[in-house]
Amino acid sequence: MAAAQSRNRRPAERLQILGQAASGILLRLDDVVAVFTQQTGFPWQNPKMKKVVQCFEQKFHMKEYPSVPDIDKSQGPEELQQKGKEYCESLEEQYLTLIDAVELHGEIWKLLTEIADDYACPTFDDFPHIATAYLDLFVLYVQICLLLTQIPGREMLVSFYAYCYQWASGFADKHFARVATMLSDR
Repeated sequence: MAAAQSRNRRPAERLQILGQAASGILLRLDDVVAVFTQQTGFPWQNPKMKKVVQCFEQKFHMKEYPSVPDIDKSQGPEELQQKGKEYCESLEEQYLTLIDAVELHGEIWKLLTEIADDYACPTFDDFPHIATAYLDLFVLYVQICLLLTQIPGREMLVSFYAYCYQWASGFADKHFARVATMLSDR
């Protein structure tokens, strides 16, 4: 891809914008880690949900949308259906943070590879600000990846939210596949 065909031919501005966005996502991901390490009472921690958790874990690792077709309703699915909206509301902030992190992760990777492919590598002597911004963005990219791996119960957060969202709204969550793919690869 030639420099003239790049996304908007403004990599310096995009480095700065994505760097600022990544810093904000890091703070939000840090909050998600804190919530899931310090709090209890999440639906997947309920002993009644043991069979549902096992089913969701299996489906998550196969990157399938969560469902519980073979489980007796008294072993968890009935409660999920009754409290679906409540569970969605309580997990929504953390789930949206994961969506934002996945989208930003992809945008950062696109820019880093675009700069590496389209432009001469910025040397520190010639372009200290651009070289520093490039390296800073790479560090932020790695930090996002590391923080995503530190979220305890991330598979259950994504699976329970998607399942409850579908019951509450009648529609499947359109972000599930991307988020599940990103998190299961970590």
